[in-house]
Amino acid sequence: MFRIINQDTIKVWEAPLSNWTAPTTAVVTNGGSYLVTLDNWASLGYGDNVFVVYSQQGHLLKQYALADFSPFPIDAYRRSISSLWWCCGIKPTTSQQIQLCFYDEEKNQKTGRYNLSTLQFEF
Repeated sequence: MFRIINQDTIKVWEAPLSNWTAPTTAVVTNGGSYLVTLDNWASLGYGDNVFVVYSQQGHLLKQYALADFSPFPIDAYRRSISSLWWCCGIKPTTSQQIQLCFYDEEKNQKTGRYNLSTLQFEF
């Protein structure tokens, strides 16, 4: 991970991610204290690293399979050959919280939050 200050790019940390390919989404919290990645490229919703939290030093703090945190039953999501389409948005709301939007096959939406200081989902 890099930090840009003025015109300079400074390496903050370098470490392997838990994704077997590239994550589809990466979000850095305000202040750069955490990195959160979602899913594996071409395999959304599958695996034990659908939601992964890294520290500001690049250490893996916690990782989850979709079944660990989904507000909908897993079979409620729209499926393709390779993926479960579950996420309709992610954004940091504070330096210690991430907001997630979930949607099922019927386009019902639910919003949850992830508390980065306690490493817990809140619905």
